[in-house]
Amino acid sequence: MKIKKITAVFIILSLFILLFHLFFTRHRVLDDAFITYRFSKNIAKGQGIVWNYQGKPTEGYTNFLLVLILVPFLQMGFSPLWVTRALSLLGLFLMSWTVVKIADYFSLEKNWQTLLFCLFITNALFAYHCMLGMETIIFSCLLMGEIYLFTRSFGIKKSLVHTLLFIFLGFLAGLMRPEGFAVTLCLIFLTFVFAFTPKKTKPYRQLGWGLFGFLALFFPYLSWKYFYFGSIFPNSAYIKCSGFNQFGFKYVGSFYLFISPLIILSFFNLRSIKKSKYIIILITFLLYSLSYIYIEPLMGTGWRFLIPCLPIFLLFSLLGIVNFYKRINNHFPSRMRFVKGVLFLTAFAYLFLVEGATLWYIHSRNYKDSRSRIGSLLALAPNPQKRLIVLEDQGKIPYYSGWNSIDLAGLTTNDIARDPALSKERLVNYCLDKEADIFIIGTGKADFSKQSITREGHGRAKGFNLALFNQATFRNLYNYAGTYQESHFYFLNLFISKHSSDYQKMLHLLKTSADFNLTKQYDDFLRMYN
Repeated sequence: MKIKKITAVFIILSLFILLFHLFFTRHRVLDDAFITYRFSKNIAKGQGIVWNYQGKPTEGYTNFLLVLILVPFLQMGFSPLWVTRALSLLGLFLMSWTVVKIADYFSLEKNWQTLLFCLFITNALFAYHCMLGMETIIFSCLLMGEIYLFTRSFGIKKSLVHTLLFIFLGFLAGLMRPEGFAVTLCLIFLTFVFAFTPKKTKPYRQLGWGLFGFLALFFPYLSWKYFYFGSIFPNSAYIKCSGFNQFGFKYVGSFYLFISPLIILSFFNLRSIKKSKYIIILITFLLYSLSYIYIEPLMGTGWRFLIPCLPIFLLFSLLGIVNFYKRINNHFPSRMRFVKGVLFLTAFAYLFLVEGATLWYIHSRNYKDSRSRIGSLLALAPNPQKRLIVLEDQGKIPYYSGWNSIDLAGLTTNDIARDPALSKERLVNYCLDKEADIFIIGTGKADFSKQSITREGHGRAKGFNLALFNQATFRNLYNYAGTYQESHFYFLNLFISKHSSDYQKMLHLLKTSADFNLTKQYDDFLRMYN
């Protein structure tokens, strides 16, 4: 009875800590989330999987399952952001419960399982990603469910149903993010390599059925993608998968530096846990995280692409702490109990704090920020569906305005994404030929100095600003309208076409916002060319 009361107290305190994290991150949302919401909105309106009104089918997302899930909620009038947040919170609890079940498979005692559950729901980084509006936590939940079913598949007395459910959940995880497909195939392949059952009873039959089930789902999906989009790859694959690059190396390196104690503790268990599935799972998630060395993360806010690895590393590191505690318990006398307790609490506190509470406010924006206001103001312009805007970061502005848009990074524009040889000059000419109503150009300062203009964008937009301003046609066709200060290190500069029939009306709409200002440096910038 006493243990049950202590457990209840731990869980209640953990829920209060979770509410505390959610309260202080409630205004934070990632701009990229609204890319997903716009695709869902267009499907809900019956336009198909398109980015622009009456445009070509476009796979400008990497979370197809979330796009589909949000459609009925949008048709019922719900906010996609709050629906995603609710699903993420549900996913957080399901993920925490699932990891506890995985821990039970690896013989973690019940009392430690309670601490593990509390560790997950009080995780600041998990709470932060629940509020961002992205699929990160939902995808992590699906992966952990897949791992749970994997631990109960491919054995002597294991049910074939578990194997097929493992495959199906792996397929759903792949629909949520493409990495899910790679995880499933890696688990199947490593299971072939590692003989974890007695020599007379190899799991080839269940592996065969599992692989057949996966391919039976995967190939029809790929075929549909090819005939609908004209490619089996999302646009992000053309942009991000650029081979070994310094950005991916730094991204993965910083993540490993951050969780290095968790990795060390995970390897500490190799001698004590005599189950091959432990090694298979550990190798799979190490390969998962290391694969991002070859992927340019673009907006990898708070390591969001690597967050799905964190639950496994946290679980395995806690197993390492418990095994280490058992070993020193056998060597230290009873009077050293206090020292052992301090050592354990220090290690556990590290697990509690390490996941990134300091990353709450990095690269995320307030829900009602300048992009939301710009989008809402542009929506008031006549015939928004016939308007065209050019900008680098797609998300809130196209979502709230309803305008068609050209994505300078290439994620939502097929012509840009699928042309790896596209030079900056050709990209500028492509945008000018489309006769956009507005260009939104981001700079690092509230001026047009060369240092600010050449501020690197991401994706295909790198170096675009300087090429655009060097183009005399752009300077002749577009007037500088003003600047929005998005943050202390990023500014949005708006240029309106001189030939727009509603030039004065759009300029008046934009000037109604309090944070819309003119900067005199643009006049100095023009004098350099004239």
